[in-house]
Amino acid sequence: MAILSAILLPVFRSAKASAQRVACIQNFSSARLASGLYLNDYDDRFMMTSYQAASNRNSQNDRTWVQLILPYSRDFSMFKCPGDFTERPRPETTFDLDLVPGDTYSRYYRASQRSNIGYNTIYLAPAVAVAQGIYQPQPRMASQATDPSNTLMFIDSVWSVVGGTPRGGGNFVVSPPCRYQAGTNADSFKSGNEADVYTANVSQWEMRNGDIKDFGGAWPWHTGRMNVARVDGSSKSMNPPRLTDGCNFGSRWSGLITDASSYMWDLN
Repeated sequence: MAILSAILLPVFRSAKASAQRVACIQNFSSARLASGLYLNDYDDRFMMTSYQAASNRNSQNDRTWVQLILPYSRDFSMFKCPGDFTERPRPETTFDLDLVPGDTYSRYYRASQRSNIGYNTIYLAPAVAVAQGIYQPQPRMASQATDPSNTLMFIDSVWSVVGGTPRGGGNFVVSPPCRYQAGTNADSFKSGNEADVYTANVSQWEMRNGDIKDFGGAWPWHTGRMNVARVDGSSKSMNPPRLTDGCNFGSRWSGLITDASSYMWDLN
């Protein structure tokens, strides 16, 4: 029996991990379908990451992109990765500050920020500086993507990592690994300090001892692999180093974008 268990247990673990990865990809596909319906209703523009870019945003004055597409799916469970068993705010909480009278979805505000489906916000829906310290959400259009089959929209994410261990659920936003164009040093973010607004709870990309350890909020929940969804609606699993394709990676955006055609974060 001991020998049989030693043989079968790894098989069962592998089968379970595979099933979780497939279920997660289905979640990504559902989120992309819901966001596609949103785009149809809002003139092809991506969802705002949130209504407010200020630090004092809360459920009374704000909505996250997760809440914006929720009416198109009515299934909050798709935002939780089946491979993530960490603690997070519970969406079914009833008597707390997340409740707004007459608003069914306000209860999801805090929980929506722990979505395991992280949004490529800086490139798809930046908060643009319109005055000193004042930012305004200005989502871009899906039609601006020159290669939608190679442009990232959603990525497996984590809220925080402590001592190599993920904690707190997911993160509704993720950060790109590179920012400036090689040769010209042009800012690919295009319009200011968007990075300062939505990445307060997202660790920027870091390299430690020659290996990439922090993925800008992205996280490989599936035996070292992570799921992604692209602007064209396709979803797949990939190895984390693929996120730096076309980018001469350096910690905290110090690397340069060397090949814009293979860099998967920008629309063009």
